[in-house]
Amino acid sequence: MKKLLLLTLMFVFTVSLIGCSSGGNQSADPGKTPTASNGNSAKKTEEKVKLSLWHNFTGNDLRATMMRDQIDKFQKDHPNIELDIQAIPPDGYKTRLKTVAAANEMPDVFMMWPER
Repeated sequence: MKKLLLLTLMFVFTVSLIGCSSGGNQSADPGKTPTASNGNSAKKTEEKVKLSLWHNFTGNDLRATMMRDQIDKFQKDHPNIELDIQAIPPDGYKTRLKTVAAANEMPDVFMMWPER
């Protein structure tokens, strides 16, 4: 159970970090402020970002269902981030990652695990 929680937290943190780090070299418009003086957030148009996400949660077990639910929640919470999701069966996942790494065509976000 602890491994599942750790994996979930790492996934959410990674996706959030990537989403928050995009557009870091944009210049700020001095006429627009993201927060109003009373503390309420003002409407802010955000640039649409497209990320590719690969995972191997293709089964119907608890871990796979929970991770897919987390991905769905992330998409609802971040409408400005469009995810190109590819669910790859676990038996060919490592091979496919090695192949795209050799071709320098890695996805933006992908699931990894520590070697045992």
